[in-house]
Order: sequence, then C-alpha cells, then structure tokens
Amino acid sequence: MHSLVIRGGEVFDGLGNPSQRHDVAVSEGKIVAVGTNVGPAENTIDASGCIVSPGFIDVHTHLDAQLFWDGHAAPSCFHGVTTVVLGNCGFGVAPYAMGTEDYLLQTLEVVEEIPFAATKSAVPFTWRTFGEYLDSLERLPLGVNVAAYVPHTPLRYAIMGDRSRFEIADKGDLGKLVLALEKAMEAGAVGLSTSRGTNHTDAFGGPVPSRLANDEELSSLVSATSGRAWQINLQAKLGDDADAMIEEIERYVAFSEASNVHLSWDPLLSDRGSDTWRRLLDHNRRLVDKGIRLWPQVSALPFTSAVSLAGPCATAATREWSTVIGPDFWSLSINERCDRLMNNEIRLELGKIALRTDVLVPPVFDWIVGYSPSHPGFGGKTIAELVGGECGDSLRFLLDLVVNDNLQTLIQVPGANRDEDAVAALVADEYTMIGVGDAGAHVQSISNYTYPTYVLSHFVRDRGALSLAEAIRNLTAVPAEFLGLTERGVIAPGNAADLCVFDLESLALKSPEIRRDFPSEAARLYQGANGYRAILVNGEITITADEFADTSPGRVLRS
Repeated sequence: MHSLVIRGGEVFDGLGNPSQRHDVAVSEGKIVAVGTNVGPAENTIDASGCIVSPGFIDVHTHLDAQLFWDGHAAPSCFHGVTTVVLGNCGFGVAPYAMGTEDYLLQTLEVVEEIPFAATKSAVPFTWRTFGEYLDSLERLPLGVNVAAYVPHTPLRYAIMGDRSRFEIADKGDLGKLVLALEKAMEAGAVGLSTSRGTNHTDAFGGPVPSRLANDEELSSLVSATSGRAWQINLQAKLGDDADAMIEEIERYVAFSEASNVHLSWDPLLSDRGSDTWRRLLDHNRRLVDKGIRLWPQVSALPFTSAVSLAGPCATAATREWSTVIGPDFWSLSINERCDRLMNNEIRLELGKIALRTDVLVPPVFDWIVGYSPSHPGFGGKTIAELVGGECGDSLRFLLDLVVNDNLQTLIQVPGANRDEDAVAALVADEYTMIGVGDAGAHVQSISNYTYPTYVLSHFVRDRGALSLAEAIRNLTAVPAEFLGLTERGVIAPGNAADLCVFDLESLALKSPEIRRDFPSEAARLYQGANGYRAILVNGEITITADEFADTSPGRVLRS
C-alpha cells in the first residue's frame, strides 16, 4: 500500500510532454508509480479538475538569512516552490571569518534590502566554512528543499579580509580562494555565484569584493567549479548596450567551456523602445545551437522600487518631488503632509513632473499600487487601470488615494521590464530560464518571487503566450538540469516526490499587504496565492488549500 496517491489529475511530467490523466503514487518520499490503477493508499489527494506538476525550483533567491527564522520560506512556498537556491549574485553569509558578520549582513542590507536589524538578531553565525553553514541549515525545520551556491563576496572576504574590498588577489590569495571553494564543492555546493554589477556597493559605498576580481581570479574559481554551475550578475546590465553585454558574456562562456561548467547570467530584461533584449536572445540561441550550456535568467514581472510618503523615499522614484513638496515635508505631521498634498498649486507642479518620461522611471499612470489599507483590492493594479484617462487624472487619483490612506499607501514604480510583449517572448523562449525572483530580498519593494503563479495564471492562462507544458518545464526541469538536481524537476518513478496540485482556472495572486513579521518587527511586502490544492515536499504535504500543513520535510540538497 502506498503512503499517498494523487488521483485524477492532469499530470505534466516537467519535460514539456503533453499531459496525461494519471494517478501519482508516493511512498517514503519518492514517486513510485505514475499511471492508472496504481493501487491503494493510506491517504489520497483528489486532483480532479487540477494540474499535477513537479514542484517549482526557484533558482534565484536571497533566503540565506530568512531560513533561520522561517524555514518554510514564506511566501514562496505558497507559490508552488519546493526547492530554493541560496547565495545568488555572490551574496550570502558563508564562508565566514570571525568578526566579519556585520559586514556581510550590512552588505545584504545595502544591496538586497534585507533589514540589518532582522538579520543581526536572527542569524547565529555558528559556522566558519561553507560546509558548516550547510550543516546549520540541515538542523533547521525546513519546509522547502535548499540548494546553495558559494557566494563570491563572503568567500573573498573570509580569505582576504578587508583587503578584499580594495585589492586584486595575489598568487597566495588565489590559491587560498580556490582551495576554500574546492572544499565547499566537496561539502555539496551546487556551484559558484558572483556579481560584476556596478550597482552592487557595500555599506562603505565601495564596490562589493566580488567586483574586485580580475579575469584570472574568475577563471580560476570557475575551474574549481568543474562539472557544476555558476551564476553571474553582469557588469554591463544597466547600459542598454547589447554589444558590451555580448562581449562580457563571451568571456564568461570561454571560462565555462574550458572547465565544463554550466553558466547562468542575469538579468536579461526588456524595455519599451529598445531591441537590446532581442539581440541578446538571438546571441544566446546561436551559442546554444553550438552546444554551449548556458541559461540567461529572465523575469516574468517588472522590476520595481517602492515609494511611500509615510517616510523619506527615493528621489529618483519620485522624480524630483522633494523640490516641490518642500524639504521640510518629512518633518511634518501626517495631517500636515496630507494638507500639503491637497494643495492645488503643489499638485499643479507635481503634474508637470509626472508628464515627463525617461528610461528608468515611467510616468505616473504606469505606477502600481502595491498596498492600500483603504482599498486592498487595488493591490497589483496600475494607476491607469484604476482610473484611465491622462497623466493628470492619474496623479490626482494617486494623491487622493495617498491622503485617504493617511500616507500608508505603498506604490511600486516599475524601472525595467515594462514591455510586456517582450517579456512574454523572453519567458516563452526555449533557451531562457525564468528566475530573478529575488525571494528574501528587497523585502519592502518587490514581490517578484510570485513569478510561478504569475507565469501560469497570466502568461499561460490569460495571454496564451506559452503552453502549460512549456511553462511547467521552465519552472521545473530546466532549473533542475542547470543545477544538476537529478532527482527533482520531473515526475517519474524513483524521483523525489516534490509535487504541485493546482487549479489553473482559480490560480491567482492575493492582494499585497504589509507585514511586520520579520525579527525586530521589520516590515516587508507580502503576497500569497490562491489555487494550490496541495504542495508536497519529499512526499509530505506542506501546503493544503493555500494554507500551511504544519510539516517540515525539506532537505539540504548537496551536489
């Protein structure tokens, strides 16, 4: 008798094949049979009217710290994610040298917007080596599986100390870096991650240590990763210069090919009026056709920054609003600030700013309501969708909403990936990998970790931009292949029973909300999902009817 059988669902195997009306039998954490008449079971999940797929693998998270107070990785776990990958973009908390914890955590705060107050109080730093960090994760009550890259910045800082922020590695440093990385690989790391991104600066305002690495260091570290994967955040990503990005990618491809390493670079974004994304996509197809193993990471959602008039917010996002609303605005009471925002002359001046547009900041009608306490149903909708009309109407609507909310409205300002037709083409491409969800990071500004639910509900069901089989493959088998997770990402006997049962017709994002559930009561933007009948990790139900099942069957997946 099987421990559990999922009966009557449309089973998609994860490889892109057509679905079949099958049952899936599970015993001892494994899939043991797929077909009809699989036999009796102690427990049954009725999957009639539902899709059954492999559990989703989120290849790009920054949950390295959050798992120490939330082993379920909420809310990612509510979006069908059964495996998360840590250490992306060269940032993390291991390896670690005594006395460097504040630097690592402050870097996570500056680059990834993970509150230092929360991480300082909750991350124990009971390890030194990367292997010991994995051991610490194994002792946690995990609701998801965890795989991890060795992040370049902590590696460099652990070996070189403060010199890593200013100096090229000498021969002695390089030997120690390679040795430490090799030991991390032996301990089970899935690969190496690093960043060259010019926007990645530390708490001192200088480049993060990974950006100081020259090509000799990078190629040596990639060589030590032989047979596994590496991920890199591109240096040329912000310039909208396809030639520069292609030249950079070609260097990394050469490192990868010389050492038999899978490469994933990011981000591959799109925007209105630019063909850079198409040129990069064509370049990637040519490389893959030559047999080169690389996967650009694409985002299914816009990249946003958060704006709230409850406290000082980014000048770039508010488009010089500070010069109009006054330098004393932030020292005023809530009522006084609301009065100022109701002033017609101020609204007129703000309207002149709102009419302008540029590459990084769209006009106000493209801004998205992230959270409104007075109108929760507005969450996720653009100002244009809510009001229609011209930019002036949008601005008045926005300011009225903010005043009505006593300044507690959270607005998300899209900064990239605003051309949805281009995003659909990137998501549907056979040779890209959907990711860059940044779960655990940018906790008050983005909720891109919702991408599995968004891809399935929006791009598959509503837009028909790709088939359900293709989408499930990109969420499961593609990242599993890239990372070498041979027992994940495919429904087949003998594989781990990481499974999703969802109703495609009712699949939807819940309204965003602000929660203060991080340590030290740090706030975050939280967005769940509807439509998941059951989610299984290693054969145990972790989510049932979009609610926790109070189980912790997750494992650390060592390569």
